[in-house]
Amino acid sequence: MKQPLLMHINNSVFLRDNVLVMIDRRLLPGQTIEVAAHNYEEVAEAIENMVVQGRETLPLRPDMVLAFTSR
Repeated sequence: MKQPLLMHINNSVFLRDNVLVMIDRRLLPGQTIEVAAHNYEEVAEAIENMVVQGRETLPLRPDMVLAFTSR
């Protein structure tokens, strides 16, 4: 059984070509827009602007955090 997009927490934040891509959860379910973050400042801005929501979203990928803080 396919789950609604809102249930796909693991798929709402991912890496693509060394860029962190987040699904803008403010626009769901009407639109699916990707927000790209190229460094940790852009990740912090996305969190502040509620692009990603819920404590479950970002801590799933600590490797992403390490990759951005090492830049």
